[in-house]
Amino acid sequence: MGIRKKILSITAHLGGGAGKAISGLINGLVDYDNALLLLEKPVETKYYDSCIDAGINVTVSNDIQVIRHLVEDNDLIILNWWCHPLFVKVFQALDGIDKKIIIWSHINGLHYPYMPFEFIGMFDGCMFTSSCTFDNDYWSDKEKEKIRQKSAIVYGIGDFKPEMCPNKPDYEIHGRFRIGYTGTLSFNKASRAFPIICEEIKNIIPDASFEMYGRTDDDFEKSFDSDYVHFNGYTDDLNDILPQMDIFCYPLNAENFATTENALLEAMAAGLPVVVLDNPTMRSIITHGKNGLIAMNTDQFVRYVKELYLHDDLRKMLGENARKSVIDRYDGENNCEVCEKYIERVMRTASHQHDFAAKGLTTSRGFFKYFCYKDYEQVEKYLNGDRSITLPDIYLGKGKSSFSQFNTYFHIFEGVK
Repeated sequence: MGIRKKILSITAHLGGGAGKAISGLINGLVDYDNALLLLEKPVETKYYDSCIDAGINVTVSNDIQVIRHLVEDNDLIILNWWCHPLFVKVFQALDGIDKKIIIWSHINGLHYPYMPFEFIGMFDGCMFTSSCTFDNDYWSDKEKEKIRQKSAIVYGIGDFKPEMCPNKPDYEIHGRFRIGYTGTLSFNKASRAFPIICEEIKNIIPDASFEMYGRTDDDFEKSFDSDYVHFNGYTDDLNDILPQMDIFCYPLNAENFATTENALLEAMAAGLPVVVLDNPTMRSIITHGKNGLIAMNTDQFVRYVKELYLHDDLRKMLGENARKSVIDRYDGENNCEVCEKYIERVMRTASHQHDFAAKGLTTSRGFFKYFCYKDYEQVEKYLNGDRSITLPDIYLGKGKSSFSQFNTYFHIFEGVK
């Protein structure tokens, strides 16, 4: 046997869907010596503990010297990317270093945080968690083809085994018409029209109730009527909950950062008929009329929900097809095999020295500006006090590369909450 290659995966944290994706993939790469660097102390320890239990060498630090030492001690670096502000320190540590680096993007890059073409070109390899990333309007056809040739689709599904998920026992409505939603409970990701959608559905289906699972913020929760929209908190095990839902509604905002969408896949694996709003991520998962319904607007969304309410056979057909499509396409073991083949491909290429400072990525302001990309002129006006500027919700939230999140680490924006 040859010497086992050493891989260092770097991530800001191991929370939520990212934790599931990263820990599951690392634990599946059994032919390598794996190390994991977390840039901040884990708040949720489930996936951290799973890595420790699997014998993964885990370090928690965002010290530049510690990062650089770990990078130098490994053969390949995988950066788990969603534009977390602490990656400024990672780029500082990697600047000038001669190592093979793969970026694994857990955001689609179609909106803020953007992924400029030249950013992808800085790395030796790139893995995307959704094929919708190739729909980037800011890449030319030639650039898209270059990226396709260079990249691989590695879903963020961890060790997901959809065939093992409990599924609906039947498609009759028992009592209330239960409509489910799980995942990010924030207008950073969900549509601003979501409360209106719920209200209009309730007006035409009086026995409808909406069951929300996940961590929420005050702005989101207070936008809904608590009489029929129930916020049930976060749970990391939905196996007994999802099959009790009648349908699953997943209306994301037009400028979402979604990719693999584990919440949606888990609902489909449970055999739930799903309704979504039209956007590239949803189109990469759902074929309209076959394994789900894609609404072009909120009125159509409500009509589709009514159709599902009225027709047991439609719920059954879409739910069963949803489960089958997820089983056929999203299997954790197969996903690991795709990743392994891609890693070996990158390992065979020549490494090169990386220059992140030249693009301004080693300073907090330069980093933020770079990923604003086409939005920066408007963002700058907003930051200079022009509150007539309307920015996408993601800039104004508490996480997801917002002003507030950058201020948590670097205090670079005055007068912005």
